Amino acid sequence: MFQPEAAANHTYHRADFKVDGLAQERHASLPSPASARRVPDGEGTSQSERDWAYAIRHLKQGDDPDEIIREMACYRSADLYDNNDPTKLVAARKPNPRYYAQHTVTQAMAHLGITHSKPSRLSAELVTSSADMEPSR
Repeated sequence: MFQPEAAANHTYHRADFKVDGLAQERHASLPSPASARRVPDGEGTSQSERDWAYAIRHLKQGDDPDEIIREMACYRSADLYDNNDPTKLVAARKPNPRYYAQHTVTQAMAHLGITHSKPSRLSAELVTSSADMEPSR
């Protein structure tokens, strides 16, 4: 029997709420949020997770971030198909693979605490060539 005045003055406890056994079973089978976030290097279930692991692995090895970006952008510029079933699309190409690769590597660098990359050969060449292009006065 519902008593409107009791609802405002009554403190409810966990035992006051009945949950059926099926709902409790379903919740018990779900992974915890902490375990859902743990993805071993190279064993992600999605292509994006594998790309993340690739970036982390190569950054830890000391590889040039610009080279990692180039490799990843090239790889993600085409559709990826299952090796066992060439008709099964595993991951669609990224609409902007260069942006995707830069974003992934930048986030991986931040995750590892890498604040800046060592100057790449390409950026060093650009600085040198732009200095040569200055007009002499």
